[in-house]
Amino acid sequence: MFSPLPPGSDNPEVFPVPIVHAYAAQDAHSPLAPFQIERRELRPQDVQIEILYSGVCHSDIHQARSEWGPS
Repeated sequence: MFSPLPPGSDNPEVFPVPIVHAYAAQDAHSPLAPFQIERRELRPQDVQIEILYSGVCHSDIHQARSEWGPS
């Protein structure tokens, strides 16, 4: 669902800065593990979307392991 923000709607009480739960590899030798990302506040030109499902492409694993050069 897309919901564009109207200009001036950067009030953190209305649109709080979320902590996003993700998976990340901390270096080329560590496995994917739970990780938290603090997102910046939404800006008037941003679009907020809700992501229900996500996946990992095999090329993401190669990139995380630096198998195609430094990453």
